[in-house]
Order: sequence, then C-alpha cells, then structure tokens
Amino acid sequence: MMRNYALTCAAITLRIYTPLAAVLFGLTDTNDTFGVIAWIAWIPNLLVAEMLIRRRTRSTSKSLHV
Repeated sequence: MMRNYALTCAAITLRIYTPLAAVLFGLTDTNDTFGVIAWIAWIPNLLVAEMLIRRRTRSTSKSLHV
C-alpha cells in the first residue's frame, strides 16, 4: 500500500519537476520532456517508500527476536 501511495504522489512530484526543468535546464518543449520527467518523478518517491518499508520491517524483526 505504501508503494501505491508513493506512485500516486508522483503526480505531485511531476508538477514540481516540470517547472524546475524549465527553469534549471531551459526545457521549454514540454511535449518531449514530459515523458522523461514523468518517469523520473517515480524514482524518489519509490526510494523513500522502500526506505520506510525496510526500516519498519527491520524494527519489527528485531522486536520479534528479543
């Protein structure tokens, strides 16, 4: 469920990345770059979700072994 939420929030990340790409890299043709930015928007969200999942799994397994 956490991964699903992370990918759903990628739409928010996409809305942040699109103007940033225009300002930082001068990418004004959004039709060509939109697809690339859309895929890139998933990466940080999934990395944070995986980090949280692994942290929770690790703390749960430690509490079971004590």
